[in-house]
Amino acid sequence: MDRNDIHAAVRQGDWDCAVVWDCDVQLEPHLFVLQFGGMSTENFHRHGVQFSVTEQGKTVAAEYAVPDGLSADVARLVRNELAPVVIDRSGSPIFGIQVWGYTAPAPNTDFLEGFIDPFLIDGDGNVVAGRYERNASEGSQWWRVPVFTPNPERWVAAALASWRASDSDRFPGEADWYHRNEWMTAAEEQLRRRQQELLEERERVLSAVDARLAALEEERAEATERAQGGERRLLTAQGDPLVEEVENTLKEFGFDVVNVDTDIATPGDRREDLRVLDPDHVGWIALVEVRGYARGAQLNDLLRLGRFVTRFVREENREPDRVWYVVNQFRDTDPSTRPIPLEANPVEVETFGEDGGVVIDTKDLFTLRMSLRRGELTKQAARARLRDAVERLDLKVAT
Repeated sequence: MDRNDIHAAVRQGDWDCAVVWDCDVQLEPHLFVLQFGGMSTENFHRHGVQFSVTEQGKTVAAEYAVPDGLSADVARLVRNELAPVVIDRSGSPIFGIQVWGYTAPAPNTDFLEGFIDPFLIDGDGNVVAGRYERNASEGSQWWRVPVFTPNPERWVAAALASWRASDSDRFPGEADWYHRNEWMTAAEEQLRRRQQELLEERERVLSAVDARLAALEEERAEATERAQGGERRLLTAQGDPLVEEVENTLKEFGFDVVNVDTDIATPGDRREDLRVLDPDHVGWIALVEVRGYARGAQLNDLLRLGRFVTRFVREENREPDRVWYVVNQFRDTDPSTRPIPLEANPVEVETFGEDGGVVIDTKDLFTLRMSLRRGELTKQAARARLRDAVERLDLKVAT
């Protein structure tokens, strides 16, 4: 029936509640209402303000929140049934207050804040499902949820349970004396005892799981703290801490690493940061310069490496097999969003590669190191990826 037929077909005073399905009706203020879908609920005239509760478009949000303070039944329905459907849909309806007139000069509209008690909101606070008080003297409520809400019968049960708690005269439940021990049957008493035992067992299991989760969370926090002062420095550090972590990484791959500043250079003598040797390839050596930047990699670093190579040749009477430019660029940003180092200088990188130079992004060193720890490659394979790289270390290139 439409919104007008209900007044002719039903004497609303004979009823305490109504369930409305995907339509708009004007219902008497004493009724408790559960509405699925529809465009609007009803019109109000309060404190000199004329307003209605109505649909106000659709939300395209990807994240939603369930406010605190809901009953266990309603919170469970929202989290487990309604929210997943809303997230999967494109454009769920939202509703709110629409003011359409005033009958008093400069009325106070503060009462409209919090008028709707939400069940589910998007990131902007738009209400997808919720309720409001219809009539203070009657204590009646109007619940509104989307028409696509799963298992509507469960919402009817949850609404009735909530309304029963607020008005047991209009929504009576079973007689309380049924549940007192002295009037239970033996079967009921036994089942109640088994139910209580199961509840206690569940509490013990949940407590044990909570304790394990808390212990794991503490371990994870400790692991994160260690990573911040260790492996993750490849992605966040610069200067000596970054050099130290690059050295640790290369040693973990099985390279022999010489820290030039501490083992070879004299104070004030500026040289490359590291020299790397592969124990499986006698005589093979790479010179390594490590740099960290808040912005992008610097082309001048390649020229600096050229000077280090010249000095190495003069002192050792040989060319290094490789010259590695290891750079942690844009170190304050998400590594997933960082561009390729010196991406705008392909000619210079190609020239650098012709002389044995290789540009290495520290995020690739981190990835290679974690692959080693997960057992996805051996130390020998990790060394080969670095030793055989030309121009750039590219982990997408198969070896």
